[in-house]
Amino acid sequence: MPLAGTSKRHVLVVDDRPDVRISARFVLEDNQYQVTEAESPTMAKELIKQHQIDLVLMDMNYSRDTTSGEEGLELLAWLNKADLGIPAIAMTAWSNVELAVKAMQLGAGDFLEKP
Repeated sequence: MPLAGTSKRHVLVVDDRPDVRISARFVLEDNQYQVTEAESPTMAKELIKQHQIDLVLMDMNYSRDTTSGEEGLELLAWLNKADLGIPAIAMTAWSNVELAVKAMQLGAGDFLEKP
C-alpha cells in the first residue's frame, strides 16, 4: 500500500474475460490500488504507453487460442524488450511447468494458476 500522501499504485489488469477483470478490479480497488483494464495484449501495450503503470497482472491466453500461452509470452517479451521496469504477474487457467518456466524467463515475477 502506498505511504500517506503518495499516489495510489496503478495496476493494469490484462484479460480477455470481463468477469476476471472486474473481480481483480474489486479486490485491488478495495486495497487502495488504481486499476486500468485491457482486454488484449495490443490494448495493454497502448495503455502502457499512455499511463504510468506500476504492475501488470496478465492472462496468458487470448484470441489466438486458449491454451498455448503464446500471446502472453509475446506481451512479456515486449515488456522485457521495452525495459520499462514494470513488473508482471502471469496467470492462466491452463497452467503447465513449461509455460511457467518460459514466463519467468521472460520476466514474470510470479505465475499464478486461475481456479
